[in-house]
Amino acid sequence: MPVNFQFYTGTILSVGGFLSFMLTGSVSAIRFGVILGVALLASSVSSLKLYKGGQSSPLAIKGQADINSGQLSHNLSQMNKELRILNQQKRKQRTGHDVCTLSDAQDCPNWIDL
Repeated sequence: MPVNFQFYTGTILSVGGFLSFMLTGSVSAIRFGVILGVALLASSVSSLKLYKGGQSSPLAIKGQADINSGQLSHNLSQMNKELRILNQQKRKQRTGHDVCTLSDAQDCPNWIDL
């Protein structure tokens, strides 16, 4: 019997997204946790049932890959956002004031154009 890791990933993603929504109230947790987790779980269950019957489902496999790639891009985007916030906090600790980047120059009172 093959181990279908997508089944476990879908279950963890669904439960984690629901818990995250319950704790934070974030709509993103519903979108990227529960909905994608349930879709991944359903796709992996149908793929596993077909596999046990001696068939293959390229559509289910492509769907799982698509869901995983969407989840990966969302996670990388979130990680990038958090890293930028941490870097700004570190700069503020070192300099003692807000450090503005080029992207937020219009909103920054301390911006000096060299």
